[in-house]
Amino acid sequence: MSAAAAALLLAVAPVSAMNRLATEKSPYLLQHADNPVDWLPWGPEAFAKAKA
Repeated sequence: MSAAAAALLLAVAPVSAMNRLATEKSPYLLQHADNPVDWLPWGPEAFAKAKA
């Protein structure tokens, strides 16, 4: 995929208002709750995905 095509996809891709950090208690993690990245807090799900 060319850089131009990737930029176009990013420009039109729907972005969720919140990611999985929105339910965390840590002030550090909460400040990233509206980042357009599907962040995962450390835990069983994150480690399982990392191993896959």
